[in-house]
Amino acid sequence: MIDALSGLLPVAEDALVRGLRSARLNGRMERREIGGVTWIFDVAHNPAAAGALARALARDPVTGRTRCVVAVMGDKDHRGVLAPMLPVVDEWLVTRSA
Repeated sequence: MIDALSGLLPVAEDALVRGLRSARLNGRMERREIGGVTWIFDVAHNPAAAGALARALARDPVTGRTRCVVAVMGDKDHRGVLAPMLPVVDEWLVTRSA
């Protein structure tokens, strides 16, 4: 992605390295309020983690619609990951990892 955008948004290699080293994602129910919208970041990558996320969302739902951005690698149990989320997600954005 960085290479694809390099003509429009050049990033020096040292800045990229610093950014990657300082990037953090708690990975479990990281809740942020951004522009009046509640964002929940979670890297649920297996059926057990997806089940835990679904239960947490059911206990403490966000206001309005729940949208989920999801990418599951081809060798992973996508049905097992997605099934527990079906009751708590209103809209899906399905993408893929690079």
